[in-house]
This record gives sequence, structure tokens and C-alpha cells, in this order.
Amino acid sequence: MDAALHPEAKRFLLSIAVFGALPDRAADKLLELIEVRRHHPGEVVCTEGEPGRQMFIVRSGQVEVTKQGQREGAPTCLARLGGGDCFGEMSLIDIQRRSATVTASQDTELYVLSNKDFYTLYTYDPEAYTLVIMNICREISRRLRSANNVIAGLLVRVEEYLRSNRELA
Repeated sequence: MDAALHPEAKRFLLSIAVFGALPDRAADKLLELIEVRRHHPGEVVCTEGEPGRQMFIVRSGQVEVTKQGQREGAPTCLARLGGGDCFGEMSLIDIQRRSATVTASQDTELYVLSNKDFYTLYTYDPEAYTLVIMNICREISRRLRSANNVIAGLLVRVEEYLRSNRELA
């Protein structure tokens, strides 16, 4: 995507926390590397367990992030993401498989950045690359803290449930 032809795309990209504070020339380079994809409701963007090689930025529309449970049945919805949200950032850092399935729940436009193209930013501007990596790490840290709070809350509820069942017995 050519930044000169799409100034609103550049403004949008720089409004995303992961790309915040990037120098203009690095943002322009990223826009050259980004691929635009469109998905209709029900189309799978990426599948849990497959190799991850790209991160996605929701430009418009909405996607649903789901994870298959240990037992058979319907997957659990972890999140609904809309314009300005990102997913798949971990694939730019590690070489693990996808941790969840993402499906379009509306007509959705995504910006896609592959790990190979992201490495191009490293060769082009190592400082900008480092800034993005640090921003991704901050986002992953924020999500981990949030998940820890959810887990702690669930543990309290389980303990209360077990305590009340012991009292009934």
C-alpha cells in the first residue's frame, strides 16, 4: 500500500498503540509492506494450531477470537475485536502455532503484516523495529496481567463454590 496514496491509512496505522511514535519514514515503509485483506461474516482469518506468520490489524468490521476447550463442544469466545484492534502479534516474535481461531463476524477489512515483511523493517530502520517490538511486548504484558486478574477471580469463585458445597454436606 502506498502511503502517499493513502494518507488516512498512515494516520490510522499511527493511531494503533503497537505502531505509536513511529517515525514517518518507518510508517511509510510499513504501509508499503502491509497487505489489505477483506473477509465476509463466517470466514476464518486464522485457525488455532496452525503456524502463525502474520499479525493483523482490524481496519473496519469485527472479528471473533475463539479457543477450543479441552472437552468437545462449541469453542469459547475470548474476545470480539473491532477497528483499531490487533491480533497475531506474537507471531512476529515467536515461532509457535496460533493460540486461537479468528473468524470475521461482519464484513471486515484487515491490514496484514507478515513476519518476513516485518523483518524488512529491521533492515530498513532497526530503531523503529525495536520500538514496535517493545510496543508489542507492552501489549502482551497488558494482556497477561488482565488474564492473571481473570484467573484470580475465577479461583476465588471456585474456592467459594467448594466451601459452600462442603458446608451443605
